[in-house]
Amino acid sequence: MNLDKLFEVQRGLDAEITKNHPVVFGENRLRKNILATLTEVAECANEFPEVFKFWSNKKNDKKKGLVELVDILHFLLSIGNEHEHGHGLIQVEELKKSSDIADCMIDMCFQISCIEFVKEAHTNSFIRFSELTHLLGFTWHEVEEAYLAKNKLNYQRQDTGY
Repeated sequence: MNLDKLFEVQRGLDAEITKNHPVVFGENRLRKNILATLTEVAECANEFPEVFKFWSNKKNDKKKGLVELVDILHFLLSIGNEHEHGHGLIQVEELKKSSDIADCMIDMCFQISCIEFVKEAHTNSFIRFSELTHLLGFTWHEVEEAYLAKNKLNYQRQDTGY
């Protein structure tokens, strides 16, 4: 998956957000973005209850799940832009080829948690993201289209004081 275009698109939104919500002295936006990304992974998991909620009969909601998956991507791109972690092409051959969605999400959370301290963790997070996309049955084209649509919505939210 080639991420160059999406990094550039996200850079524009990040600038708009920073303009509307300037960084406060001493604020650690990286840590906030890490927490936000972890939250989005959990929200994505919640839309796929069949993956882990063995106590529930609730069915997966793939449409809502795609929205949450794209939110993960937004924050991973923001982190990469702010801290210049590995832009560009993530090789599909690097995927672990796991068949377990829960394991993939847990490993992604671990990698995201390490981003502040281990530079490779950002690239590894993208690898897990790509793997998760595949495991959930989405194509990269679907993710990219949903990302661009959500990006437009996020600009509208900034314009309306979200």
